[in-house]
Amino acid sequence: MLTKVANTPQGYIDEGHTFTPRLDYMSIPFLMKVRYDLPILSAYLLAGPRIDFFLSEKGDEIEVRSNDYKKENVGGTFGLGLGTLSMVGFNLGFEFRYSPNFQKSYSSNYLSIDNQSMEFLLVLSF
Repeated sequence: MLTKVANTPQGYIDEGHTFTPRLDYMSIPFLMKVRYDLPILSAYLLAGPRIDFFLSEKGDEIEVRSNDYKKENVGGTFGLGLGTLSMVGFNLGFEFRYSPNFQKSYSSNYLSIDNQSMEFLLVLSF
C-alpha cells in the first residue's frame, strides 16, 4: 500500500519500501599504473579519471524518466592488483577497483542518486 508522504513528481512514496530503479552506463576509464616487479609476482596501483555515458534505464515500481538523469557522469577509478610474471606465455592476476562518481546522477528536492562500484577482476594477459 502506498502512502502519500510528499508531493513528488511520481506522486506517492511507500514508507518502508526500497525502490530500485536500474540505470545502465558505459564507463571509460583513463588509468595510470605504477608497477613493482618482484621475482615471481608483480604488484601495482592504478588510478585515473573516468567518464560514464548513460545507455538505458529500467524502472522498479515507479516511473523512471531518462530525461531527468545526467547523460554523462565524471568519476574516478582507484585500484590495486597482484599478478604473476610471464609463465608459459601468459600472466595471471587479480585486481580490485573502486569507482566513485564525483557528481550526482540525479538530484531533486526529494531524491538524489549517486553511483559507485567495487570491482574484483581476474586478469589474464598474453
